Amino acid sequence: MIKSKFTLVFTILMPPVLATLLYFYLIARDSWYGPVLSSHQAEIVYIKRDTNFDQFIDQLKDRGWLESPEVTRWYARLVMKNRRLCFGEYWLKPGMTLDNLVDNIVNARGMVNHHITFIEGWTFRQLRRALDDDPAIEHDTVAISDREIMSKLGHTGQQPEGRFFPDTYQFYYGVSDLVILQQSYMKMQSLLKQKWLSREKRLPYATPYSALIVASLIESEAVVDKDREKIASVIVNRMRRKMPLQIDPTVLYGLNKVYGSPISRKDL
Repeated sequence: MIKSKFTLVFTILMPPVLATLLYFYLIARDSWYGPVLSSHQAEIVYIKRDTNFDQFIDQLKDRGWLESPEVTRWYARLVMKNRRLCFGEYWLKPGMTLDNLVDNIVNARGMVNHHITFIEGWTFRQLRRALDDDPAIEHDTVAISDREIMSKLGHTGQQPEGRFFPDTYQFYYGVSDLVILQQSYMKMQSLLKQKWLSREKRLPYATPYSALIVASLIESEAVVDKDREKIASVIVNRMRRKMPLQIDPTVLYGLNKVYGSPISRKDL
């Protein structure tokens, strides 16, 4: 008797349960494989370090991109299989599905591309300030000295001035400032090595770095291109005669003044 009653109840309840499950499944599937954006303008999705999938779903919900976030969350557990999200900034373009977006985030694809430019003639102090002011960069050097930075880059004992090539560097959100500095350092060393190997051997430069310093002085002194050869000749002659160089940019650098600033006898 009890068994027959159980069978009857089960038979009556089965169709609604199946219908309900199917209904939620179809909603979740449409949410997962349908376009996320209704607009024609791309958006940026931010994934911070250690963001879990529930927090990611909450972000989409808060931005009004999910009609049934809890159903989507349930469906995600079926298809995600505990895959981790890679932190960064990702493009969500018109027509992209949630499946497309999640696939990009899991595999670190489709990220927003950032860039930073180191200007020719900048001191290392100015270069550090540019890194510190960029909100897309992970600031691992903000509280350490120049000496410690060079040590972390693997170049203990080297002075940082002139070691970093002035150029534009591409990166993704969250990259360490040390990574960008390493790229810039290696680019400068590669170029400097090429120039050093092709130099005139009779020039009085003991190391590539000393030649780089003089090149920087020439750039600071020259008003027009034709001045460079004359300035270079004056510096070489003074070096060969063991004379002081007596070049204004060296004083201005020591005083942390802008090139072109007036120099007094007290400054000297």
